[in-house]
Amino acid sequence: MPSFDVVSKFNIQELDNAVNMVKRDISTTFDFKGSSSDIELNKSDNTIKLKADNDYQIKAISDMLEKRAINRKVSIKTFDYGQIEPASGMTIRQIVKLKQG
Repeated sequence: MPSFDVVSKFNIQELDNAVNMVKRDISTTFDFKGSSSDIELNKSDNTIKLKADNDYQIKAISDMLEKRAINRKVSIKTFDYGQIEPASGMTIRQIVKLKQG
């Protein structure tokens, strides 16, 4: 009887494109003017770091990331959102782990 092994992998280049599009969106969106909001992809650790001034901005960045990922054919099941934690300079951050395997 044949067995089926389901392998879940994501295309790192498409994910990088999605993150870069979100960076551009952050720089042009009125809600983020004057804020220290940012998104970074760490390819070696397979993580994305979201940084913002408040919970509303973190949620908006994660929504933009999911929308851009769907447009780039990257499943949102790849994202494993961590806890929102305080960071330096009165900001907050959230680490998103990228699942594959």
